[in-house]
Amino acid sequence: MAQDLVDFLKADFSQKKEYVIDQLISSDGYGIFAGRTGLGKTNLLLNISVWLSTGFMFFFHPVKRIKVGFFAFEGSEANLQDRYRKIIQRGGENMDKLERGWCHVERIQPFILDSKSVAKFQTLIEPYDLVMFDPVKWLVGRNYTNPDRAAEFTSVFTSALHQSGKLSIISQQIRKRDNRSKCEPGDLFEMKGAADYVEDATFACLLERTEMRGKHVPAREKDRYVTLYIPKHREAVEDLDPLDLKYNYSNCKIEVMGVAP
Repeated sequence: MAQDLVDFLKADFSQKKEYVIDQLISSDGYGIFAGRTGLGKTNLLLNISVWLSTGFMFFFHPVKRIKVGFFAFEGSEANLQDRYRKIIQRGGENMDKLERGWCHVERIQPFILDSKSVAKFQTLIEPYDLVMFDPVKWLVGRNYTNPDRAAEFTSVFTSALHQSGKLSIISQQIRKRDNRSKCEPGDLFEMKGAADYVEDATFACLLERTEMRGKHVPAREKDRYVTLYIPKHREAVEDLDPLDLKYNYSNCKIEVMGVAP
């Protein structure tokens, strides 16, 4: 029923929505982490899988503890195990709450998600509240940058998530013609291989190299410094500032620059 504006302005709607990741995703849809190869998308998603399954913060955003399934299409099981061990062994970040049943990991063989395989997909995601696919192109197929195929995939993908009552986070590799130039947050809405997935996403993040002017950093370490932009945040009540991050290889930790550990 419609309310008088005077009454509407007095009402408290602050507790109406329960977020899984505050300001980013609540009860439906998927989020996307996009970036060029080698900038740490997988490392970030591995950390997020642990944060969500233990109820730890997503940087400065509170989360709801949920059951997570992490599905990797690339890399070896030994590599995944090594990175997860580093995450767990460093301690802190609710690691003491790591328990059986909250986070499952699988190195999965690629398969194309379409109307023929959607039943298989729904069976795969059934045990979890949120599923991660890294990178998502192996669910789409070789022509993952084709707009028609991307549109077909996102239609089946979002419908399957909605029908099953599940959430998802996916990673997407993107390319820019000139690797010497940086990707800007707005590029995600236009760039081939990203825009078609961002359009249907609840939130979209971009990882890009941090501007290192005036900082003496060896060339081999520059890719350890990245900026996390959140150019799309459908559920946020205000703009979300980018975060300058540093990746520590020794313990697979993503640290926010300028903030005490």
